[in-house]
Amino acid sequence: MSIAIFSNMFIRRSKLKADAIPHLLSFNTYVAVSIGCALIFDMGFHALYAQFRSNVSFDGWWCRVKAYGVAVVGSMFFYSFLLQAGYRVCRLVFSTSPKFRSFRLFMIATIVQWIIGFVQAVPPFILEILRYLDGVFYCQA
Repeated sequence: MSIAIFSNMFIRRSKLKADAIPHLLSFNTYVAVSIGCALIFDMGFHALYAQFRSNVSFDGWWCRVKAYGVAVVGSMFFYSFLLQAGYRVCRLVFSTSPKFRSFRLFMIATIVQWIIGFVQAVPPFILEILRYLDGVFYCQA
């Protein structure tokens, strides 16, 4: 559903008012939080299941992928607040210049933010720093 709303905003960007930028930035935060909650819920469910079945191990590449996803979404959550603060600064400081308050600028900044988050979390994933912890039954750095 979140992807559908984001796609709709992107397709109809020419018809949107200046109020769309705060909605875009709020939506960006919402996507990061909802994906993060789903991943953490899944990891918690597996940990709870493993508490009752002591011979179960979730060690594997999927465990590390989920830990990578949590690392990406965690950084995205904080980067989304950074983008919102940047928007507020641009809205107040550059109130006469519309180029710093354009929807396209913040759409590109949102995409760049996600790319940076994915790239930033790659080294622990490649170096296999994210590993399975036996006592808690999930992967973590």
